[in-house]
Amino acid sequence: MKVLGSDFDNTIFFLNDPIQTKSNVDAINKFREQGNIFCLITGRTFMETKDIVNELNLTFDYLACGDGAMIFNKNLECIKLNTLDQDVALKAIKILQDNEYEPYIENGYAITDTVVDCVKISAEYCKDKEDAERVVKILNDTLDVYAYASRIHVNVNNPRSHKRQAVIDLANIINTSLDNFYVIGDSINDYEMIESYNSAVVKNYNKELDALHPKVCDSVAEYVEELMKN
Repeated sequence: MKVLGSDFDNTIFFLNDPIQTKSNVDAINKFREQGNIFCLITGRTFMETKDIVNELNLTFDYLACGDGAMIFNKNLECIKLNTLDQDVALKAIKILQDNEYEPYIENGYAITDTVVDCVKISAEYCKDKEDAERVVKILNDTLDVYAYASRIHVNVNNPRSHKRQAVIDLANIINTSLDNFYVIGDSINDYEMIESYNSAVVKNYNKELDALHPKVCDSVAEYVEELMKN
């Protein structure tokens, strides 16, 4: 038995490439049919993930949302939850607002107006990536958080809500060795898990991952086929 953990956007799911998306989904479903375990590990929150995954007919054993802030089993029962400390969340909001960002608070199921049960704070870029990374540095240097700049958002998480930790949590839940875990992604929030485990990236990955000298596959489907052969 092998365990595959994969990022979602621009790894499995391509908004403008339904053919590649379907190929990836079909390969993952076949992987599971052969007795292996698939974990979807995404920066999206649960509310942003569940409907599109259903539409794609993508099956999974575990779903880690918000970079691992929430972990669900295949019955969509939440079995692990990391929330942001309320005081830290308020300070993060102030830093974002002081730098002209308009943050919104997510509890995993909805956007909310309270930091109670907050799992993630996000804000769209108000300028450019360089400015977003400047603000991310302030957040990480000032607060006990895991903050990063994705393609169009600044994201603020609990310091344990990152994908490397998500893989550890999932391996413990599954009761398997990390040696049995294989991961694939494409973006900066995949960095820690790509660095730490058996891994690959898909083509057109974020070049910030070049520092890891990653194995590059044309697609998730290609990576899955390799795993099923070996």
